Amino acid sequence: MDIAISRKKPVAGLRKHVWKSQRKILKDDVYLRKMEKLRRKLVKNLRRKLNFLLTFVLFIACTNSNKLNIEELHTLEKTGEIKIKLNKKGLSISDHQIREINEDIEIIRANYGYETLSIYSLNKSKEIGIIKLDLNNLMPFFEKGGGISGFYLKGKDSLFVMNYQSDLLLIDRNTGQYLANYNLPTSNRPNDVKIDHRFPFYITNDRIIYTSSQNNFLNKIFWEYNMINKKEKNYGEYPKFYKEKKDYLAGNWYDYLSHIMINDTILIYGHPISNNLSKLNINSKEIIEVINNYPFPRESHYTENKINNLAEEELNNLISNTYNNYHYSNLLYDKKNKKYYRILKKPIEPKQFNSYPKPLKYWKNEIEIIVYDENLKIKGKTNSFPNDYQIGIYEQSEIFNIDNKIYVKKIPENDEYITYDIYTITEKY
Repeated sequence: MDIAISRKKPVAGLRKHVWKSQRKILKDDVYLRKMEKLRRKLVKNLRRKLNFLLTFVLFIACTNSNKLNIEELHTLEKTGEIKIKLNKKGLSISDHQIREINEDIEIIRANYGYETLSIYSLNKSKEIGIIKLDLNNLMPFFEKGGGISGFYLKGKDSLFVMNYQSDLLLIDRNTGQYLANYNLPTSNRPNDVKIDHRFPFYITNDRIIYTSSQNNFLNKIFWEYNMINKKEKNYGEYPKFYKEKKDYLAGNWYDYLSHIMINDTILIYGHPISNNLSKLNINSKEIIEVINNYPFPRESHYTENKINNLAEEELNNLISNTYNNYHYSNLLYDKKNKKYYRILKKPIEPKQFNSYPKPLKYWKNEIEIIVYDENLKIKGKTNSFPNDYQIGIYEQSEIFNIDNKIYVKKIPENDEYITYDIYTITEKY
């Protein structure tokens, strides 16, 4: 009995020892697994930090760069031209309005002396209508206001003309006589409100939406005037960097806007030294700015001395500085493909810019088109335009689009014809 018991003790002790060893191995394995998991987590966090650091360094490098680094993913190709014979009193460079009517483009142009306006059809390539103005009847308003500064044709019959004191006159299209006067609220400077491509001016339903020339970016951007109850509203903030650098953005062209009304309630707009576009809902007054992560090289736009009354040489230097740097002008909307095309003027070297006489020097920047999707996100750019078009924030730009075709007016040789080159934009890949 004693012998049997003595034989079992070593076996039981061995099993206990084996079990302890296995438990230790299991504990070590769990520990190693935990350590491996922790190691992987640390490596992952380290990679994230390194990626963030690299991105930050690249962002700083891009921010300090003088180049706008947007990839060329679209091809701009000239596909034809169209020539339109002008009215006998027509001018190849004049105040104009371009609007889409029943799948056609109407080009409305002021003729010599503003005695008449001509309406041209793009599809028919000819004049299809003429509007006469009774200047004798309008003279009391224009003696005070210094003449006609612009016009706006709404629908078929509602013609509005503006003087230099921001009096907007409603004219009977059939007789050319005065019907009503809407004195638009502004900052009370002459020629404060303009009707041209550089400043939004739209009449939708009974509301006039417009901007006025400013020297203070702390003011609101948009004015709204109700033609029925005569009430006014003022809304919309300038970008933060405009407010911070308001004393260094010299010249009145920084309040120009790339803009397009895509329907009766939505206005899309952007500032000339920003890649971002914003969407304004005119009914709700909600403004949504869509951020594009392409730093804009705006530092060289800032000047040391912002003065209101500039001498000619100082003004020329400021204009030269604008053209020596990137800046945006016109904005187009391709409703068929739900894309936006924004005109970007590339820098021209000061020596080259100053070698050209006026106004030729303003036309010599290379031009690219930045393509945005329907969500206002940048989707690349095109190759450069030839630099022989009169396009820019300082110009009477005539550029518009319909059916994925872009029409650009050629620099005219006379007042007999106007000619538009036709371009198309296609994706490279």
